[in-house]
Order: sequence, then C-alpha cells, then structure tokens
Amino acid sequence: MSPTPRESAVAKFDYWHGFIRDWLLNQGVPADRADAVARVHISGIYGLQYDFVVNRDRPAAEAALLLLMDYFFDGLDRALDQQQ
Repeated sequence: MSPTPRESAVAKFDYWHGFIRDWLLNQGVPADRADAVARVHISGIYGLQYDFVVNRDRPAAEAALLLLMDYFFDGLDRALDQQQ
C-alpha cells in the first residue's frame, strides 16, 4: 500500500487525463472541449473500476465499459463533424 495514496491517485488521474486530452487535441477537438471530455472519460473509467470492486459483477462492469467507449467515440465523431 502506498504511504501517500492520495498523491499516487492524483498522479495517475493527472497522467491519464492529460494523455486523453492531448490525444483529443491531436484529433482536432478544441482545447476547452478536449479537457472536459478527457475528465468525464477518465472519471467514468475510475467509477467503473470502483463499481467492479464493490459489486464484483464483471460482466456488468465490462458491458458498461464498452458503452462508455461507444459514447466516447460517438462524441469524438460529433465534435469533429462540428469542426468541419
């Protein structure tokens, strides 16, 4: 167990938020939108991890993850269509 779990969790969240935000920026999503979308997406993934830990229902967590990914890429397509 980490002696500073909050620092570790913050660092991991910041890493993945930045990674997704930067990827979205490279896809052409505007900066303000990319930041918000990245935050929603990574928060959703962390929430589903918590859901799995608490409920131990792997099929349900996996189904929700696939739906989250569908929403993410559908939203990306909409954002890019609005740019054209």
